[in-house]
Order: sequence, then structure tokens, then C-alpha cells
Amino acid sequence: MKAYKKKTASIQSHYDWSFTAEARVRFQHIKDNTYTVNYDANSFSVDFPFSDQASVHNIASCITTLLALGIDTAYIQDKITQLYRVEMRLQVKNGLQQCTLIDDSYSSDYQSLKIALDFLEQQKTHPQKTVILSDILQSGFSDEILYQKVGTLLQNNNINRIIGIGPNISFYLKHLQHFEGFHSTLDFLNHFDLKKFKDETILIKGARSYAFEQIVSELEEKTHETVLEINLNAISHNFNFYKSKLLPETKTMVMVKAFGYGNGSYEIAKLLAFHKVDYLGVAFADEGVALRKSGIKSAIIVMNPENSAFSTMISYQLEPEIYSLPELKTFLTEAKKHSLYEYPIHIKLNTGMNRLGFNDTHFEELIAILESTNSVKVASIFSHLATSDMPEERKFTLQQIKLFQKWSSYLTDQLRIKPIRHILNTSGIFNFPEYQMEMVRLGIGLYGVGNSEQEMKNCKMSLL
Repeated sequence: MKAYKKKTASIQSHYDWSFTAEARVRFQHIKDNTYTVNYDANSFSVDFPFSDQASVHNIASCITTLLALGIDTAYIQDKITQLYRVEMRLQVKNGLQQCTLIDDSYSSDYQSLKIALDFLEQQKTHPQKTVILSDILQSGFSDEILYQKVGTLLQNNNINRIIGIGPNISFYLKHLQHFEGFHSTLDFLNHFDLKKFKDETILIKGARSYAFEQIVSELEEKTHETVLEINLNAISHNFNFYKSKLLPETKTMVMVKAFGYGNGSYEIAKLLAFHKVDYLGVAFADEGVALRKSGIKSAIIVMNPENSAFSTMISYQLEPEIYSLPELKTFLTEAKKHSLYEYPIHIKLNTGMNRLGFNDTHFEELIAILESTNSVKVASIFSHLATSDMPEERKFTLQQIKLFQKWSSYLTDQLRIKPIRHILNTSGIFNFPEYQMEMVRLGIGLYGVGNSEQEMKNCKMSLL
């Protein structure tokens, strides 16, 4: 482990912490997962790697302890970001028969049950919610009061199927609707038909002595192909790293096209929605439809919309990139069929990437069409940088940015609109943060792939 500098400090005085009340160590939430730590006459910021309440409070206690021990703040800032979840604690896994498993088989107590049920609601991929719960061995309550509280908690969370494992829970909760009890884990595995689980999200939470990892093993999806594991904590770390380069008001768009560059698009989109990303970007309409069907409600831009998919996109509230006059006219025809009013579209300008996009020879007709309709509104104007990752092509990149500023200003002035403007990609965020405008687009950098040694040093690979 890296050595740290220890300050001369006395631990005789009292250290306490709070997020709201006066305390020696006070935590203030700034944005996303960033907190300011104020203690005595000092202040510093820390990026928390987790966002659930229990983890945030644990980290606050950890930081307070480190400060009491006189640990250097730079060491604290570095090491806190490297924390990772304990195995079998709220791990989301693919289950058999289209089920989603939440593996929390590490411990079972009343307070952590409340946290796990909140996590279940946040992560559910199906309307049907199931809880497999063991006897709770640590509570401080009598069994009668404890299981009365547990029963109320399960009912208030609208759990559709409750499976209790252990003599106490089987006795005290037998009156609950949709409850089925078993004396032991082995009893459950021997007598319950696991094929009954289908299209549901299952929280598996048990005390260590019940060895619920056996249940997880039976329910987890099996495959003999190569498995690609994604470290969502690394993705959060990378997102926060690039976010730290931005002004607080700058919006973020994150690309999950090509099904998350080979990663699980739904899980990543769910994480990004939690981080309050402003837009998600997908390559094709079917990818956006899949996210909508999984419950993703974030704004989604389709970067390669096909004319034949326009009706489907409208049905699922997917927003098209518009890069040519024929495409715009086709979308307007579809918009009128659906009686749309100010449906958001995103105008792409070709400033040098030379794939697709409008240039100044198209502007007069583009402006005339947009001024003659209220079926659509220009939500954003953007362009792609061709060489933002190449230091030797810095001059060309700056020419692209300058041209984009000129063209986008002309369009916004003529149309009398104030859309979002964005041109920076992952390398653009790192190398040209002064041109972030109203929004940036984060792509492969989210997954720990940078284009410079310094960039890679600060990012974590999300592929395990």
C-alpha cells in the first residue's frame, strides 16, 4: 500500500460528523457524488464511490476517523475513491428465465433490509418483486416486535412474493399474503420449484450462516461462453473524473451506443440515470427501444436514425439526430402524421469529420423549413471532432471548433432560438475543456479507454 504522511494530531478531543447539523466534521453535498469536508478551519473535497445512504454514512465515518488519526487529506482523497463493494452485497446479476437477481447474501439485519428494499425498487427490471429472506439474527428487538416490523416493511414495499428461510421468520410471517416458509436453505432448495421464478426481480438477503450463495448459484444464469464482467464502480469513477473537468452547469450526454461498446446497455443506462446524465446516446432506434422497454426514462438521442424507424422512435420518445434536408423532410412528414408539437430534434453540422451533417450551403433552406413548422424544435446543435485525440492535429481541431461556433451562432441568431451546443467528445473533454459550451459527449472514456497516458492514469478499466 502506498505510504501516507501522518500529521501530528491528538485524538483526545471529540470528533463527530453530520450532513445537516453542527459538528466538528461537516459534510456538504456539492454535486453528483462529490462532497466538501469541512473540519476545524480546513476544507477539502472528496468523490464518494457509492451513493446509497448506508455507504455514504459509512464513508463519512471513515473520513472522520482518518481525520482524528491525523491522516493527510490528499491520502484520504485518493484512497476513498478506490473503495469497492464487498462481494455478495447488493450485487446485480442475471438470473434464469429472464430474472434479475440482487445478491445481498452477506448479512441480514433490520436496518440493512430497509436499504436493500430501497435498492430493489431502484434496480427492478420487472413489475414482479420477490424477496428471499432468512431469519434476522441481529436486531435488538424481541422476535415478535422484529418480525412485526419486517412484515410491515415488506408489505409497504409491495413485495409480490416473500420466501422466508429459517424457523423464526417462517413462524412469525406465516400470516402474510404471498408468503412461503422453509426451515432451512437446504429445505428450500430441495422442495421449491425454481422454475416458478420468471420475469421478476429477486432480492436474496440472508445471514451468513444460511449460506444463501447456494441459492444465488442455483438461480444465476449459466453460460459456457466467455463472460464479460463490467465494473460499474469503475464506470462511476470514470464518469466523475470527466465530470470534474466541467463547469457545474455543463450538461452531459453519454454514449451507450453499440449496446454500451459491448457492455450491458441497460445496467449502464440505469447507473447513468442515477448520476443524472442529461442525455443518453444510442446508435440505432432498436437500442433505444430496448432501453425504454427496460424502464429507462432518460432523454435518448438516436445518432443513426433510419427513416423507416421514425414512427417507432416517436412512439418511444426517442429523439433523432438530423443531418440532411431529405432526412428532415421525411421526419416532418411523420411528425405531422402524429400531430406532434415541438418534438425535439438534434441538428448535426459537418465541420470537418466529413461523415454526415449540414454545412453552410444548406443553411438557408434549413432555416426556411424550420421557420415554417412547429412540429419540431431544435433541442441541440452539434458537430463531431475528428482529431481531438491527436496533439499534432491541435490546429485542425481548433479550426473545427471555431467553424462550429460561427455556424451554430448564425443558425441560432436566424432562428431566434437558444439550443444546447455540443462538440466535445471524450478526448475533447480532456484536451479542450475550455470549449465545453452547454454540453459534452462522453463515449469510450466512460469505460476506461483514454487516448493519452495521463488520461489512462486517471481512469479505471470497466472490463474485468
